[in-house]
Parts: sequence; structure tokens; C-alpha cells
Amino acid sequence: MPDQTPNLALPWLMPAQAQKHVTVNEALGRLDALVQTSVESRSVSAEPASPTEGQAWLIPAAASGASWAGFDEHDLAYFQDGAWHAVSARTGQLAYIRDENALFVFDGNSWVGLSSLVTALGNLELLGVGTTADASNPFTARLNNALWTARPAGEGGTGDIRLVMNKETGADTQENRHLVREALTVLGACPQIGPMERQVHVSDLYEPDGWGRYPFKWRSTSKSNLKVDRTMAASKNLRKRGEANYNSFKRKAAENRG
Repeated sequence: MPDQTPNLALPWLMPAQAQKHVTVNEALGRLDALVQTSVESRSVSAEPASPTEGQAWLIPAAASGASWAGFDEHDLAYFQDGAWHAVSARTGQLAYIRDENALFVFDGNSWVGLSSLVTALGNLELLGVGTTADASNPFTARLNNALWTARPAGEGGTGDIRLVMNKETGADTQENRHLVREALTVLGACPQIGPMERQVHVSDLYEPDGWGRYPFKWRSTSKSNLKVDRTMAASKNLRKRGEANYNSFKRKAAENRG
């Protein structure tokens, strides 16, 4: 019969063993270090001179000190009963590292951040990036830049990228619009692509007469995909700006076709 448990290496009580309390206390002390493991750091290489009871560290490479020099890299070193003890890291073991405020797991070779092992998320009800999501906005991001890049063919992708936004029906309602806002005030809106004839809506921040609607046509057979109907612009000033932008667009489109 082995004298230790297979996973945590806790000492077994043996038949007719004397001073059983010593073995039990050793096992309890080991459990105290291993259960809900919390360590001070994984980067301190010099053995602390004045540790307190119960403190623990993960041993880095080339550790130094009277006791630490004899421990192996990745070991859990804990100070208990006035002495240092070490437990070999086991694959799957978790530890909270205080100076990094993060959970780490031993993968069999090194301690790695638990978050780095999360490769799939599904059926989330809320997701906030840099902010808090809520029921009205289940996906919310507070950021200044966002990047979508195509997976190359060498990684199993196609090298192309396509963004699809799908609605349930073809009906054009106020709920099916792409909004542009500034300080949470709507500056412009564009209905979701559907029928060939669409309209751009510009707020009174740019149109003195209120919301103006400026039709455009989406052409999938031409490189200059956007055609603006300038004659229906309600504001003279806005129409001039629109014509300038439109002429610039036409020049760029011609260059692309060239």
C-alpha cells in the first residue's frame, strides 16, 4: 500500500502507527496550502527573509535562498510552522496570484493565465467591453478603435472578410437603422440595406430645417457603388457640401476603375 494519496500526496495513516497526530497534522498543513491556493507572486526569485505563517509563492527559475535553492521551478513553496515546504505543481492546478490579481493554471509545463485558455464563448446573455452591458444593449463596447481582420488561408480561412447584418423581415422601420451619434445625440441614420432605393437621414445639427432625407441608390454592378441624388437636397448649403463630396467620390471611383 502506498504511503501517500495519489493526487495531493497527503500521508496515509498506517496500521499500528505511533504518533498518528503528526501524520494528520502534516496532511492538514498541506491541505491548508493547496485548497483555494493563493500565492504572493510567481516572479520573486529570492527567498523572503521574513515571511509570515501561511504565505506562499510559486518558485521561478534560478530561485535563491537556503530553502528555495533546493526547490524545483514551478513548485508551490509555503511557509508553515516556522519552516519552508514545497509541493510539486500538478497539471490542472489553479492558483490565485496576488501581485497580478489573476488566476493561473499549471498546464504541465508552466503557469499560464487562465484567461488565455478560454477559446470559446457561447450563449452569453450580456457582454460588455470596457463598460457594463444591460438588457437594452446586451453587447456594449467602450473603446476608441476596433479592428476586424480576415483569417488568412494559411490559418484555415479564405483571406476575405464579410460583415453581415441580418433582420427578420424586409420592412423598413425606425428599428432597422444604422445610427451615427455624438454624445448620445443622433447625427445621422441609414436604413438597413434592403430595397435598391434607400435614404440617408441627417439631423438638424447639420440641416437647419430639421431632418433632411437624401436618397441614394446602391448599385452592385459598378465599382462606384453609391449614387447620390443631389437635386432632392432640401438645404442649399448642405447640397453644396454634398456636391463637393460627391464630386470627390466620383474622382476616386474613376481612379479605382482606371
